[in-house]
Amino acid sequence: MEKSGSAGRFHVDVVCEPGGGGGSSSSGAELRHRGGPGPGPDDPPGYPEHRGPLAEEARSVAGGGPPRGGGAFSPRQLRGRRRRGTPSPSPAAAAAAGTPSASPPPPPAAAGRGAERGHGAQRGGRLVAGRGARARLPLQHVLPENLRAQHSGRGAQHRVLRERGEPRGGADGEADLGRAAQRDGQGPPRGGPGPGATGQWRESWRCPGGGRGDQGGPQGAAGDRQVWLDQGGAGALYAQHLGGDAVHPPLVDRGARRNRTGGEGDNGSHGGGLTIALVMLSVVVTTTTGLSLSAICTNGRVRGGGAYYLISRSLGPEFGGSIGLIFAFANAVAVAMYVVGFSETVRDLLVVNDAVMVDDSNDIRIIGTITVLLLLGITAAGMEWEAKAQVVLLIILLIAIANFFIGTVIPVSRQKQAQGFFNYKASIFAENFGPDFRDGEGFFSVFAIFFPAATGILAGANISGDLADPQAAIPKGTMLAILITTITYIGVAVCAASCVLRDASGNLNDTYVAGISTNCTNAECGLGFDFSSCSVDRTCKFGLMNNFQVMSMVSGFGPLIIAGIFSATLSSALASLVSAPKVFQALCKDNIYPGFEMFATGYGKNNEPIRGYILTFFIALAFILIAELNTIAPIISNFFLASYALINFSCFHASFAKSPGWRPAFRYYNMWVSLFGAVLCCAVMFVINWWAALITYAIVLGLYIYVVYKKPDVNWGSSTQALSYLNALQDNLRLYGVEEHVKNFRPQCLVMTGAPPHRPALIDLVHCFTKNVGLLICGHVVLGPQRQALKELFAAQVKHQRWLLKEHKKAFYSPVCSHDLREGVQVLLQAAGLGRMKPNILVLGFKKDWRRADGAAVESYIHAIHDAFDLQFGVVVARVREGFDISSALQLQEELLAQEMERAAQEMAEVAVGMDMTPDLSVYQNITDGDEKPAGRGRPHAERRKQSWLLRRPLLKPAASPRVVPSLNAADQKLLDGSSQFQRRQGKGTVDVWWLFDDGGLTLLIPYILTTKKKWGDCKIRVFIGGKINRIDHERRMMATLLSKFRIDFSDIQVLGDINSKPSAESVKLFDEMVEPFRLHEGQKDDAASAERLRAQFPWKISDAELETMRIKTLRQIRLNELLQEHSRSANLIVISLPVARKGSVSSLLYMAWLEALTKNLPPTMLIRGNHQSVLTYYS
Repeated sequence: MEKSGSAGRFHVDVVCEPGGGGGSSSSGAELRHRGGPGPGPDDPPGYPEHRGPLAEEARSVAGGGPPRGGGAFSPRQLRGRRRRGTPSPSPAAAAAAGTPSASPPPPPAAAGRGAERGHGAQRGGRLVAGRGARARLPLQHVLPENLRAQHSGRGAQHRVLRERGEPRGGADGEADLGRAAQRDGQGPPRGGPGPGATGQWRESWRCPGGGRGDQGGPQGAAGDRQVWLDQGGAGALYAQHLGGDAVHPPLVDRGARRNRTGGEGDNGSHGGGLTIALVMLSVVVTTTTGLSLSAICTNGRVRGGGAYYLISRSLGPEFGGSIGLIFAFANAVAVAMYVVGFSETVRDLLVVNDAVMVDDSNDIRIIGTITVLLLLGITAAGMEWEAKAQVVLLIILLIAIANFFIGTVIPVSRQKQAQGFFNYKASIFAENFGPDFRDGEGFFSVFAIFFPAATGILAGANISGDLADPQAAIPKGTMLAILITTITYIGVAVCAASCVLRDASGNLNDTYVAGISTNCTNAECGLGFDFSSCSVDRTCKFGLMNNFQVMSMVSGFGPLIIAGIFSATLSSALASLVSAPKVFQALCKDNIYPGFEMFATGYGKNNEPIRGYILTFFIALAFILIAELNTIAPIISNFFLASYALINFSCFHASFAKSPGWRPAFRYYNMWVSLFGAVLCCAVMFVINWWAALITYAIVLGLYIYVVYKKPDVNWGSSTQALSYLNALQDNLRLYGVEEHVKNFRPQCLVMTGAPPHRPALIDLVHCFTKNVGLLICGHVVLGPQRQALKELFAAQVKHQRWLLKEHKKAFYSPVCSHDLREGVQVLLQAAGLGRMKPNILVLGFKKDWRRADGAAVESYIHAIHDAFDLQFGVVVARVREGFDISSALQLQEELLAQEMERAAQEMAEVAVGMDMTPDLSVYQNITDGDEKPAGRGRPHAERRKQSWLLRRPLLKPAASPRVVPSLNAADQKLLDGSSQFQRRQGKGTVDVWWLFDDGGLTLLIPYILTTKKKWGDCKIRVFIGGKINRIDHERRMMATLLSKFRIDFSDIQVLGDINSKPSAESVKLFDEMVEPFRLHEGQKDDAASAERLRAQFPWKISDAELETMRIKTLRQIRLNELLQEHSRSANLIVISLPVARKGSVSSLLYMAWLEALTKNLPPTMLIRGNHQSVLTYYS
């Protein structure tokens, strides 16, 4: 065939020898070149005349070339007409226009399969070009250097067309052709350029009757050839061999195609040594994770939920909920990844066989949608069908792998040798052992491509609920899978490194000739080939570095490798389609995230998550329709790695916490190996993709914070709880060995609250200055016989502690049972706390009902205060006008709620008539207790839905708060209002401190701490002290200096010079009237013996002698109240020194009368008295 034009003239001879279906390299078509009959009239001077070995045959063929002369269309015009749908000119029109026709008349008879496929036919001794090959992006190979030199015209450089048609220098025609080839993958338009045009065209032909060639590929076309003819000025001739495996487009993932490495290609850049290191690094990650997984799985019964169940039960709902959601989503998107990989392979086969449905992207969408529908049908049919499908796919995959290893020992053909495959050769392995990184690649860039092949180790754990014995099956199956895949990966790497060269041209003419091939120094020289023509400038299209189909080429039967690809992708997609719904179902059952309860429902005997399957299907379908997963793939890989990291950390954490409940049956693990695995997984996340790792961390952290804030009501005995206990124990032990220092003093309060819900305001007030500062223990003395009291104590223990947690009070509940209040307080004062974490302040609410209460109860109350002083405790007595005890209002509230419940039940029964629905009143149980689970949790969704209409009806009016109940009387309503007064911000006001006695500074310290809190931050401290009238200024300055040294901010200091003056007669009269009912009046008895018996019988009452002896102190308390009324009536809080009565000298009722006279008709008041140990210091 002769191609001629204004720029040059070339001759290409095609010799079709008989026996095209043979198995030798000489069978089929043979491409030869010879010189033309001489320079043409348009050739430049000095144009060489070529001579070839088959000149005579060439003369009979040369007449079939295009005629010389001008043409009607340039290559660019032809491409433009083709894009616009303009048909190519007919042969007659082309002949009339002087343009060579690329569509000659059909041959009289079909000349073999090549004619049917449009590759052309031979007629009348001439080769007639057909439609051209339909393979997309064919691999092109350049002719040997010595042959190319004969075709250099005008001294131009030789140029090589790359895989996608990108030009490497050259004329405009070549560049334009490169763009066209990259655009539609089909090379130049039909018909080619006319004479005189600058550019290239491609002509394809096939020897008639050509059967299966040496390559044994699906097309069976060893004789297929494509030739690019350059009419520019270069005169270089390029030949492309299409046959065998080379006819298939690269069947690799897009990431590998983009990075020019993947699969067996990793072996090329890394070399055998680094490839084994790469595999072993992946194995280290998977093995450490597998060991940790095995330990966790054997530490008790494993239920369904896979990685979520393991992590949540080990580290708690915070980590488990975070990982469970992203792990389920990652598995759902992984379905799309595997299905798209399968669809791309099928699409490429359709392209090769000229069976494209629409276009590249839409074909993937169509195939992917059909595939995921079929997979959904398999999973919906049940786990039995899924297991059977996995077995079939596993058998196909094993056969494909065995097919590769068998192919490495089958004698290789000459054509495969030209493509770099020589069976096992020590010289090839030695050359391939070291790395040869190209195009900016490195160890970790290739590792990022390879590692996703090792991310399937949780496939067994994800279906833990469907295994008969997960404790035995998961460790054995996981570790055995890691071992088998490791051997397989290393075996494939070593075999490929021992059999296939890094670079090969695929050209049979690139043979080694001693003395001529001076540039050949590699292993191929000893094997009879010289690929230096393409290996020097990195333009080879075969070999480990360039051919993505090495496994197909090496294998014994190429289509089995395609079947293996199908098996691997479909098996992984099916496993992910099963895993995602089951993990998500377990997550929804635990109700970690609201709104997902519907997906917790299972169906059938295996509790199949049908709704989860449907949700996973739609997620996968959405990403399949995108048909571009390059951006999401790194994030998904990091999601899996985050799960592996937390599995390793779970094992380490459980071991480090030293919980007695951590007793795994699997012994082959080590806590430090697990920690190393966790750190390694985190590092690999950044190695694969740093920004995807940051996104993963951000998502996990966000979900973790949400779950921590939500505080789900679950208790799984996690290692986090065990480690918290261990840390607290160790810290307390360390703290116990440290001596106390005044600078480290903290108020640690034992607050006698009784049942905490009964005195919420007292807890709120004390919590204001102990939160994040000191210890707060709510003491409760349960009175009564021990047997009955213990039952009440155990019933209230968990209930009241939960109430404190619900109210966000950082406090402990400590109940004791006793026959007497004083005895119970003594027990708490001596036994509450641990080590240095012991209370040092006793806080009591003012006994508002002391005048109505039994005298013995008042006696116990006052003796408790004395006992606190005896045990070196400080004492705080707090009083509010309404009182702290709201138990009576709560009791009335419960009665009203019971009535409301009964009325609602009657309405429900009326509605249920004829509906065959029995009212379930259990939804109301414990409805007044804020510490129980929400009504209906744990019941089936359908049952809860039946009751939901009842729950929507509010029991209280919307305006009513939890402590405000409609229909309460005014007193009880006022009491409930006052119970929440310390929960609000106090606004701008004052805290008035009446520092009347030096008690070590506790009376000053507590108000200062109070004003550092948010609720009291706007209040200013005012200090009131007593003094002499003639030294008021001096004492004010001294106090200001003292407070400055103590670093206590204050707004004002007032010195009261009249503090010791007598109170008004009216106030004294009111006091006498108040104590009159509690006097003994023993002076009215006839004898002293009767008076003594009366004092012994009622020790808490006030004697005449006592009242007279303590008259000065009594008048002082009355006067202080008058001053308080004068100066601090508008204060937000009054803090005053607590008057102390000498034990045994002042009766209990007289002491209570003093406290009553001191604090009546005042704002909230705290009476404080330290134990005379200094709590303030000047020094830093």
